[in-house]
Amino acid sequence: MGAKSIAATSKAISLLCSGSTFQMTHIVLALLLISTTIVPISVGEATARPAASIKTKECSWEPRTSTLDCRLDDDDRRGLINEVYPITTTKLVFPKRQREATSILRLSCGRKTSGSAGPTKGKRGPVLKVNYGLGRGRGWSGSNLWPHLQTLVIRDCPLTTLRVSLDGGHKRPRQQEQGRGNDDVLEDVVRPLLGRVLPSGIRHLEISGDKDLDDLSSGSWCSLGPNLISLNLSENALSRVPLHLRTHHNATQCAWSHVEVVNLAGNKITRIDKKETASVLTLASASSSFARLDLSSNRLQQFELPDMAVHLTHVDLSNNRLFKFPNEALDASAVTLQEIQLQGNLLSSLPSSSLSKKMTSLVLLNVSRNDIEMDGGGKFGSLVGMTNLVALDLSHNKIEGKVEAVVFEDLASLQVLSLAHNQIRGLASDSLASLKRLHVLVLSHNDLDDAGLPEGVFRHLKDLRSLSLDHNRIRDMPR
Repeated sequence: MGAKSIAATSKAISLLCSGSTFQMTHIVLALLLISTTIVPISVGEATARPAASIKTKECSWEPRTSTLDCRLDDDDRRGLINEVYPITTTKLVFPKRQREATSILRLSCGRKTSGSAGPTKGKRGPVLKVNYGLGRGRGWSGSNLWPHLQTLVIRDCPLTTLRVSLDGGHKRPRQQEQGRGNDDVLEDVVRPLLGRVLPSGIRHLEISGDKDLDDLSSGSWCSLGPNLISLNLSENALSRVPLHLRTHHNATQCAWSHVEVVNLAGNKITRIDKKETASVLTLASASSSFARLDLSSNRLQQFELPDMAVHLTHVDLSNNRLFKFPNEALDASAVTLQEIQLQGNLLSSLPSSSLSKKMTSLVLLNVSRNDIEMDGGGKFGSLVGMTNLVALDLSHNKIEGKVEAVVFEDLASLQVLSLAHNQIRGLASDSLASLKRLHVLVLSHNDLDDAGLPEGVFRHLKDLRSLSLDHNRIRDMPR
C-alpha cells in the first residue's frame, strides 16, 4: 500500500471516528479485511514445486523374536523417494532399549530398484540420517551398538546412491559428499547404518533386491565373516562374485569357518574362475560346513569352484548359459553331493562316467530344458554309480530314438523319472528292469507307438503308481 493510500485511509477513519458505535464496528471490520487481504505478489512468479522434506521413521518391534523391522517406504508405498513430493532425507530412529536387545534387524525401502535408469554411480541419492540418541561427540568410541544382532536383512534399497549419516557429527564418506556414489556398500552404507562398527556376531546377512547394484566387493568381508552362517546376495545386478579387497588397513588373508549357505541367485554373473582367490566363494569354501550354493538365474557360461569346496551337498545352477556339464567344478564335492539343479541351460550331455561313479550320495538330478541328445550307443551320458538317485528329470531335451537297457541299470533307488517332451521312439524290453522302486514314470509328449513299447516292458515296475503316456501314437497298452 502506497503513502497516498495510507493517508486517504487515515483521513477516512478520522471522519468516521466522530460517528456512531455502528460506524465504529464497520471500521474495525474494514481494517481486519485490509490486513488479511493485502499479500505481496511478485509479477511473473511461477508456482514452485513442493520442497523436499525430512521424514522421521520409527521401526516396529517384535519382542517375541527380538526383531526390529524398519520400513523406509512412504505411506503410499511408492518407495524411499516420493516422485511428486520428494523426500530426500529420511531420519531413522533406533531406540536404545530395543536396539540393544535386537537379534534380527530388517531394513526395507519398499520398492525394487528397476535397474533401467542406467548407471547410478554418479547420481546423488536419498539421505538416510540414523539417530542413535548418543548426541554429538558422545558414545562414538567404536563400541558395538548391536550386542545381540545375529541377522541383518537389507531389501530393495538404492544402495549405490543411498547416503547414510549419523546424528552426532559423523561425516559421510568423501565420495558421497562429492556425489560419486558408493564404491564400497559395506563401508559406505552398512557400517554407518550400524553405528560405524560391523558386529562380528552376525550369522545371517541378506542384501538383496537392488537392480542397480553391480558390485559388492569390499574390504569388510573379513569383519563380517567370523560367525557368518548364511550369505544372501540374490536379486541384485552383480556382474561378478564379490571380492574381498585387501587394503593397507586389512592386508592379511581371511577365511570364513562357519558358512553353510551362499545365495547369489538372480544376478548377472557370467563366469566364475577358481583362480580368483579373493572372492567370497573362496572365503566360504574354507568352511567345512559350506554345503549349499545357489547361482540360479544368472548368465553363467563358465563355472569353476575352488578346490577347497569339498563338502557341497546342494548346488543350483539352473537357468544359466552353460554348454557343458560342470564335471571339473563338481568333482571335489562329488561324494557329498545330494541335489544338483541344472535345468534351463544348454547342456548336450549328462556327467562324465568318471564323475557319476563318485556321486553315490546324489538323490536328485534335474537336467530338464537342455539340449541333451542320445549318442550312438543308445545313451545320453552317464548315470553309472548313482545308486541312491531318487528323482531324475530329463524332460524337455532332444533325446530321440530308442532307449537301451544300459542307461538306467544302476538306478535301483529311483522313484521318479520324467522323460516327457523328447523325441523317444521306443524303449528296449529291459530298459526299465532295474527300476523296481519306481513310483512315477512320465513318457508323455514323445514319439512312441505300439512297436516302441514291447510286450512286458513295464513288468518290473511293481511299485508304479503313476504312468503318463499321453501325446504319443500309442493305440494299445502293452501288458
